[in-house]
Amino acid sequence: MQVQTNLSQPNFGKSIPVYYYAKDKTGRIFRVVKPENIKKCHQYVIRNLTKSAKNKNIAFIDWFKSKDADYANSGLIRSVYENSRALIYLVTGHLDNQKIKEWAKPVGIRKAESLVRTGSSRSFEVNEAGKNYFKRALEYVKQLTVRKKTPAGEPVAMRAFFDAQYKKDGSLKGFSFNSVDFVREKDILALQ
Repeated sequence: MQVQTNLSQPNFGKSIPVYYYAKDKTGRIFRVVKPENIKKCHQYVIRNLTKSAKNKNIAFIDWFKSKDADYANSGLIRSVYENSRALIYLVTGHLDNQKIKEWAKPVGIRKAESLVRTGSSRSFEVNEAGKNYFKRALEYVKQLTVRKKTPAGEPVAMRAFFDAQYKKDGSLKGFSFNSVDFVREKDILALQ
């Protein structure tokens, strides 16, 4: 596993966009864009950073701590999604996580009410509470993201690389972590 950065000490701040890439059977590197595949990659990252992974990647956790003082101090991290998981922001920092947690409470309350009323945690009210939560959290995170800069003042993003794993029949099985780095966000967006 490689953990690297091609930026000298970016000012990480409290949230950062994350982009996932994978290498296929032929060695070609591509951006992971399907929501279900982004979810698979993101689960690896978030389970390690919340320290809930069975086989923790200590080098990755230590690298992330070295780049984010808020995470190093609190160990808190939360994900906020944009466009049905097409882009994920990682949020660190105690106060920011508390705000987002408070905004999520109405979703849990509506789910509990719906479960009692209908026997299902899905309802119009739950859906509306979820929309309100994601809209509010995303607006907040985008304001935070404006502060993530290189020493030259350019926005930074995290780029995580995975190797695609295939079943015997050739279908996609999952992903295994390869490396991670920070780059200027404009460099990532220029590749698309």
